[in-house]
Amino acid sequence: MDISTIEALASYVPVQLLRLLSVNPTPARKPTDQHFDAAVLVAHLEGFTALFERLRQDDDGAGMKKLSQVLNAYYPLLVDFVKAEGGDILSLTGDRALALWRAADAPSGKAGRRSPIAALTAATRRAVQSALSLQKMLHEYEALEDLRLAIRISVSAGKALTACVGGALGRWEFLTSGEAVVQACALNRQAAPGDILLTPESYALMRTQSIGQELEDGSFRLETIRIPLPSAPLESPPLTPEIAAPLRAYIPGAVLNSVTTGQAEWLAELRPLTLLYVNLPTLHHTTPLDQIHNTMRTMQRALYRYSGSVSKLLLEDAGVVLVAALGLPPLEYADTALRGVQAALLLVGELQGAGLPCKIGVATGPAFCCSVGNPRRREYTMIGAAGERARQLMAAAANTGVILCDAATFEAAKAQIDFEKVSSQPFYRPKGERGQ
Repeated sequence: MDISTIEALASYVPVQLLRLLSVNPTPARKPTDQHFDAAVLVAHLEGFTALFERLRQDDDGAGMKKLSQVLNAYYPLLVDFVKAEGGDILSLTGDRALALWRAADAPSGKAGRRSPIAALTAATRRAVQSALSLQKMLHEYEALEDLRLAIRISVSAGKALTACVGGALGRWEFLTSGEAVVQACALNRQAAPGDILLTPESYALMRTQSIGQELEDGSFRLETIRIPLPSAPLESPPLTPEIAAPLRAYIPGAVLNSVTTGQAEWLAELRPLTLLYVNLPTLHHTTPLDQIHNTMRTMQRALYRYSGSVSKLLLEDAGVVLVAALGLPPLEYADTALRGVQAALLLVGELQGAGLPCKIGVATGPAFCCSVGNPRRREYTMIGAAGERARQLMAAAANTGVILCDAATFEAAKAQIDFEKVSSQPFYRPKGERGQ
């Protein structure tokens, strides 16, 4: 594989992973994790689903072209503002960005090596400066004349971890979690559009620099800071041909196939998808690595049996959340809804057999599948209302092992799956395949 192809693939993974692979450029055979101090930024991006639903009404393709133009203008700004402050983008999906500043990466300056607290403070200042840039440029971003995109941001500081888990059929996932990630995700849900909220831990480090309002729970609504630091981008490790083999294991199939075959049109298209949101509430950032790894392998195998793809894996205060899709390139089937329900039923059986409660939301609909970002950092994502429906169904599936499907999934799969209607709700609960 030539260096230009390796560089293209490397833009789809974080710098933290590239560093690991450059030190040990061999295919992964067992799970690994790293624990460190870091500042974490979570940015929730609002309005893309509404934008997609508006623009997909155009039958001549002009709507999707306009959507591509907006994405190609918006996400490169996000990447550049994070990168300029030395941040590493761990996740960049349709509605959320997760970035991290390792304390150990904070420039030491003329005074020499920093103490751990000073290093974490410097990392937090970088994250806060990035948050202010994102707020200034991307909040109230004009996507259409009468539709603006909003952003809400949270920043935390403390313990973080990254882990390499899974490995079924040679596919590995790079997971980010830890106390700082959990706190940032939880605080972000309290933020209003346009807010930058600091956790109590990050505010304690930034108290002398921060201007804003202290809130009752100890968090802080930031307005600005007193003395910003000069930009200090994070350097990526040099890429060599030896990194190609282990790197491929972390690249989504749609991206790997497109980049290596030159069929870039697969990275921006409207496709019918069935999406699964799977929550395992008893798995947390304190769960032993081997248990998370084995659980991930179980979920991968169940999804791969029905040609599903893992879109993202999150480990937050609500536990593990896995997002999966059926119908992504290079695979395409007319029965994605049926396959999605079958995969969900198998997941429940496998996870409950391992003593793990779960709840699953399944939704079907069109989505704009595309690569967002720029050559410095990008990610393959899906934009559409089906993802939000699947997330809501997962949240509504309060009982252990419950699967809830939307009306579109029910209509597409009811000939092969027995369903029951959930009283007074537009939800359908699959009971099993007909004839079994």
